Amino acid sequence: MNKELLLLGAFDRYNYGDLLFPIIFKKYIEVYRNDIYNHYSKIIPTALENSDLSKVGGLPTVAWKDLNKNTNKDVIVVGGDVLGATTSGLYLDSLDSFYKQIVMKIVKKYINKNYIQYKADKKFQVNNILPYVPNYSEENIKNITYNAVSGSGLISQKIDDEHKKIIINRLEKSSYVSVRDNKSQEALVSAGIDVKLSPDSAAVMSDFFPLSELSKEVSDKNILSLQEKKYVVLQVGYWKSKNNINEIVEQLKLIYSTGNVEVVLLPIGFASNHDDLIALNKISNKLDFKHYYFKDISIWDIMFIIGSASFFLGTSLHGNITAMSFGVPNMGLNKNIYKLDKYLNSWGTKPFNKCINFNEIYDQYIKSKDFDKEALQVNQMNTRKLVYENNNNLLNMLLS
Repeated sequence: MNKELLLLGAFDRYNYGDLLFPIIFKKYIEVYRNDIYNHYSKIIPTALENSDLSKVGGLPTVAWKDLNKNTNKDVIVVGGDVLGATTSGLYLDSLDSFYKQIVMKIVKKYINKNYIQYKADKKFQVNNILPYVPNYSEENIKNITYNAVSGSGLISQKIDDEHKKIIINRLEKSSYVSVRDNKSQEALVSAGIDVKLSPDSAAVMSDFFPLSELSKEVSDKNILSLQEKKYVVLQVGYWKSKNNINEIVEQLKLIYSTGNVEVVLLPIGFASNHDDLIALNKISNKLDFKHYYFKDISIWDIMFIIGSASFFLGTSLHGNITAMSFGVPNMGLNKNIYKLDKYLNSWGTKPFNKCINFNEIYDQYIKSKDFDKEALQVNQMNTRKLVYENNNNLLNMLLS
């Protein structure tokens, strides 16, 4: 059939979770649903920009503006906190410098609030201000589906009424909608949307990329050597921790003082507006003990480091999801991160089912570090079943 399947998402920037979505979903199709390859002429990872992040493990993307306008298409918005993401916000995320982002935010606030939108329109060349909530009137689209997405802006009421109306209207017309947390589901059900609940599609990564396979993708022998050690991983984004750096340092010192564990600092969000390296540089410079800090790394390195850890602490949703997938005890940091806290509420095993404050890190680590691994594995088995069920339901709808 001369019909294309678009896997749509923010895969054109180096942010760990975003890069995982098309990789894991394509792997699922390859292993379990070969009939999808027979149904479509192409499966195309699609984003706002053309990109090739294969050096860090990502799939090349085709920009929305460069799609073949004459070909029929089905769309899977394949994951992420996309309900409410705007082109102006994504433009800020695309900037290659922390300082450029600061300047642009100042321009928007004090000089010309429309300037960022002007720059976004010029760069992305799309007509849709909500690019990951596509419109049926665009590009010969036949079916639009959403695979375990979320809308933290809907939960926190940060999306303005005009955008919310557009989102609800488009979701009503879509062929299939699933979301990854209870609160997103409640917000959409209250608006009259038929929506399913499913764990994040990346939660099954350990099925397709076990540690034995990941070790073949790791090039740094220092990372491989971690498997022989007991260590705690810390990841934080700058904007989510900038007022708590000293607090985090003191908590890590307490963990290290127990005498039987190493500390690894791990960046996960490299895109602007995440800026893990800025936060971790500050933390590393303040630590007065030997620790590991890996900077120039791929998504496979990140997955291997977390999957081999004794404990994970982080503000990253997909850092926590990686830990959950590999049965590693994990704590989400910063109670104000809605998408992380609500996801853990929905799918985490108690006491790992909520975010904690930075000043609770040591106490919660001591209480939870010896948690029953079997209970974590049982939870992952249940999660796996739900993800596969959701994937199959979505794909069956497209073939019907």
